Amino acid sequence: MSQPSQQGSLSGQATAEQAALNSTRTFGASSGLFAAMGMSFNLTDAISFLALISPFLLAFLMVMISIINSNVKGLIYLLGLVILFVIVYLFQNTIKVEMDHTNQFCNIFHISKYNVPSFNSALYMYTIMYILFPMINMGMINFPLIIIFLLLYVADTVIKIRNKCSSMVGVIMGTILGVFFGITYFLVIRATGQTGLLYYDDLVSNKIACTRPTKQNFKCQVYKNGQLIQNI
Repeated sequence: MSQPSQQGSLSGQATAEQAALNSTRTFGASSGLFAAMGMSFNLTDAISFLALISPFLLAFLMVMISIINSNVKGLIYLLGLVILFVIVYLFQNTIKVEMDHTNQFCNIFHISKYNVPSFNSALYMYTIMYILFPMINMGMINFPLIIIFLLLYVADTVIKIRNKCSSMVGVIMGTILGVFFGITYFLVIRATGQTGLLYYDDLVSNKIACTRPTKQNFKCQVYKNGQLIQNI
């Protein structure tokens, strides 16, 4: 009787271990960031989670800059973001390519069950174009800031594709939509003459914003012993 009991115990233990292994494989390394799901937290999870929330942090940053400077530029940016979301949503529900719902990493901020085009890619490119073109228009580009935004875009792309939250087609379509809409939105605002609503100098450091004064003419009067002797 003891031998069958021991075999049953070993079989139950093996089944439990296999179930745990299957659970780990199902959710993947990137989903390990959720303690509530009984998963471990590591550097990979931290980077993945940061990439996941970075688009929202980016939008929050743009609004906070506007609040700090006491202007409505953040509201104009958010208005464009809402319009972009509607455009992406309409495209997604027209193309109807569903994302991988088995990976819980993709479902943390569940907005739509479709992922083509990618909203994250569209958001990044919209933001980059929206702040880059005013800089180009002024001739003062904050290269470090643009590079950081591009790196975040690349990191988001790699992690989303790696976890099957989006496809390369979705990323490319989202990128094209974001670039096109960001440039168009900038041109529309500039055409209305309301350039003060754009991020012209808000994202440019003082060091970059300082320029050499243009050539100026001065009129001078030369005095000698209190008498005016010459105008220059």
